[in-house]
Amino acid sequence: MAKKDSSVKVVLGVAEAEFERFAASWDLDTDTASMEEEDRKSFEDLQRKLVRKIVSGSLAIGDDGCATYTLMHPKSDVLTEVTFSVPTGAAVVGWDKYKDRQNVHKLNAFMGACTKQAPATFAAMDFRDLKVCQAVALLFLAS
Repeated sequence: MAKKDSSVKVVLGVAEAEFERFAASWDLDTDTASMEEEDRKSFEDLQRKLVRKIVSGSLAIGDDGCATYTLMHPKSDVLTEVTFSVPTGAAVVGWDKYKDRQNVHKLNAFMGACTKQAPATFAAMDFRDLKVCQAVALLFLAS
């Protein structure tokens, strides 16, 4: 498996505009001035991670607002990218399968619903790739 070229693919200003387009499409609250300090810091951290991935070319926002992440460390040739679509309410209903303390399982189930992948896909994913997928999901859940 060839590792993706990590050179800059998108200039920062364009990447930031793409993030804003993504946020608008997913109806994310981006008004950091009205956020509590902890929420603002968390949002800005997630935003920074995703903008950095857009700059590298590994995260692309489609015309429909879907976010496609090309795995930088795929475990196989079978799954090399995941596409996140705005979830339906069924994504949250899937949490009912897990106990209160099984937050990682719940998050994996949510990401699975957004990507049409089995939740186990995320448990097997290289953590460096998983962090990007989690950032997309957490932005939506926190909004």
